[in-house]
Amino acid sequence: MTNTKTATLQNPALFSAYASMSPNQQRLYDSMRLPAFAVLNAGNDHNGNPRRIWVVSNQLGEPIRAFDEGYAGEQCVPVHLRWSFDYAERQDCGVRQYQMLCKLGDLT
Repeated sequence: MTNTKTATLQNPALFSAYASMSPNQQRLYDSMRLPAFAVLNAGNDHNGNPRRIWVVSNQLGEPIRAFDEGYAGEQCVPVHLRWSFDYAERQDCGVRQYQMLCKLGDLT
C-alpha cells in the first residue's frame, strides 16, 4: 500500500472524500504534491465566478483540506489558519484539479 493510501485510510473524513472521487480524480490526487499551504487558481467559469481554492497539505505534500474561495476571499479559510496563507504559494491549476480539490472542501 502506498503512503498516500495509508495516510488517507487513517483519516475517515479524507477517506470518504477520496472514495467520492472518480478514478481519474483519484489518480490526480495520488500524483499531486503541494507545499503545506497553497492557493490554486483555475481561472473563472463562464459566468465570471472565481475558481480559486486554498489547500492545506500534510508533510508528504498530499492535500488534506481545501477551502473554495468563491466570492468570500480569505474569509473562506477559518480564522485560526488564515495567517498560514500569508506567504502561501500561488499556482495555476486545471479545472479538473480544482473540482477534485473541492471534494476535500466537503470534509466536516
